[in-house]
Amino acid sequence: MMTLKTSKLEVGSRNENAPTLEPGSYPARLVQVIDLGVHPQPDFQGDAKPPKPMIMLTYELVDQFMQDEEGNDIKDRPRWISEQLPLFPLYSERAKSTKRYAVMDVNGTHSGDFAALLNSPVLVNIVNNPNKKDPTKVWENVGNVTLMRASEVKKLPPLVNEPKAFDMDEPDLEVFNSLPDWIKDKITNSLEFGSSELNEALGGEPATMVDELLDDEIPF
Repeated sequence: MMTLKTSKLEVGSRNENAPTLEPGSYPARLVQVIDLGVHPQPDFQGDAKPPKPMIMLTYELVDQFMQDEEGNDIKDRPRWISEQLPLFPLYSERAKSTKRYAVMDVNGTHSGDFAALLNSPVLVNIVNNPNKKDPTKVWENVGNVTLMRASEVKKLPPLVNEPKAFDMDEPDLEVFNSLPDWIKDKITNSLEFGSSELNEALGGEPATMVDELLDDEIPF
């Protein structure tokens, strides 16, 4: 079963009305950690990969904002950017999820619990990738996340939005219902949704567990 606690074990977001962010590093705070459930993975070099738990990490940029019709920053609407990534145990040192976690919990204080990292200050490196459907546009994606110097953290403003975590093992329906429909659809279409606490909380019938679909061997 999925969990936000790695010890128990990339898609960028963009508003079409917002100007494209230039590539570079942006100061940010972690504002959302969302358990997306277990999903199939793309083949690697022609070989099938087993399904994996997926999480979405969302960062609130502290100095980039949505704009009004006149191009002025709306100070209470900071820009967000998200990434989706497979979740691995922390001993998988080469896994992207482990690298992200290590940046926000340098001293290992929270024992692999991503939800405990909400509000963490980071530098988010944003890259621009071609939009395959429309070559005149680009997607903003998270290229990397790195540590922020302590002197810079002191200058960082607080989060504007309330931090939010969602865990299918301990579902908070208020948080779930606050998510955009496309994220809720991703969660409810996950392989283990039928056997999850979330399905039960939503009034669904329990289905067969799919834990056996998960590969215990970590390819790192």
